[in-house]
Amino acid sequence: MVELTKHAGLRCQQRGFSEECLELVYDFGTQINNGGALFYFMSDKNIPDHLPGKTKEKIRGITMVVDPDTSEVLTVYRNSKAMRDIKRKSKFYSKGRFVEADRHAERERSSLVGDLVTLN
Repeated sequence: MVELTKHAGLRCQQRGFSEECLELVYDFGTQINNGGALFYFMSDKNIPDHLPGKTKEKIRGITMVVDPDTSEVLTVYRNSKAMRDIKRKSKFYSKGRFVEADRHAERERSSLVGDLVTLN
């Protein structure tokens, strides 16, 4: 059974994803570890042949974002080009915040401090 956060449960309800669909994505989808999260993506290649056509259509393109520490599903969405987007995501995501953005902000602050020191 897949554990859902409150947010993921709401998204499943809004987007019409059943627990059965999520189990299929979890069991058969492509797993990608990127940006501090696990992504499970259901591409056409991953869909088992034994499923009925209606179920195949339901699960095509579903992406689950899973917390690697707790194995909870953080959010769920449908995107047929998710593999491309997942591979582009920042590789510096750490515990809910973008480290890359923090580093940029830190550089900005240090350059401002350096400018103030040279003025005095």
